[in-house]
Amino acid sequence: MGLSTEERYSGLMYSVHMLVKTGEMTPAYKFTSRLWHALLGDNHNSSHWVFGSASSGDIKIDGKSVWERAMCHHTCCILDGEKEEIPHAFDATDNFSIPLLVRYGENRLCERHKKMFDIYQWTEDAIYYLRRYDDEMPKEFSDLNKLISDIQGECYSYFKDNEVFAKAYIVNKIIIHLYAGTYPYQKNKWNILVQWLEKNNVHHDLNRCMEMELKDLAQIHVDLVRDKSIKNKVITIGKIMLRRLHKYRDDPFMKKYISKDMFSKAEKMYQEHEKTPSTREQSELSLYGWGYYNDKI
Repeated sequence: MGLSTEERYSGLMYSVHMLVKTGEMTPAYKFTSRLWHALLGDNHNSSHWVFGSASSGDIKIDGKSVWERAMCHHTCCILDGEKEEIPHAFDATDNFSIPLLVRYGENRLCERHKKMFDIYQWTEDAIYYLRRYDDEMPKEFSDLNKLISDIQGECYSYFKDNEVFAKAYIVNKIIIHLYAGTYPYQKNKWNILVQWLEKNNVHHDLNRCMEMELKDLAQIHVDLVRDKSIKNKVITIGKIMLRRLHKYRDDPFMKKYISKDMFSKAEKMYQEHEKTPSTREQSELSLYGWGYYNDKI
């Protein structure tokens, strides 16, 4: 199904809105801050002299003014009648989306990582509307078209300089393999592993894998793609749980596949972690001098 010019313009305007909003306090701001003018600056709106301003006239569904597009955003579907909402099944894999995974940790850059990924996704939306057809629209908004490319270039540099994005992508793929293709629907087709994961809410204990080295995660991913057996998937879970694996040392299902050495290693990691003050505690202890602070971390 094709898109009308009006639909493309409306979608493009909303993408610009989100890019400008998300771009604040990010490396992409030098480009996102110029998007509104690139979209609206060449619109001289000569019809104003004949019909009056958009804000004082009748709103048209194909209107291109900011006022008309914003109002239609609120009203275009409100009279369509009540639509029956389809129940949304809980999906544990939602907790392992790339935007959420790149926020893992206490680093002040975590929120910026998410913003940069969101920005990239919004550029993809903008490109969908602007370059959907080989017509005059990309030429009409040539400045905007260039800015979107500049933003994607900025995203490339940012993604390349921060390996957390590669970690997040690989972890996302690992989790999808663990939960298999029929999850969260088709409950009658879940294998024994997925049933166990869901029953025990194991997803709460899996995000520690973002602390692992990228190379280790990559090897786990490769091994999992090559061997999708239940045994290998459970061993994978044991590996990516890190210290949290110790919580399952008495679980019959895990004990069937996880070696005593893995449990012992997890227990040792857990004990070592408990000895280490949290980042907040470390920061507070620095009151007594860097020597004392460094001895405790």
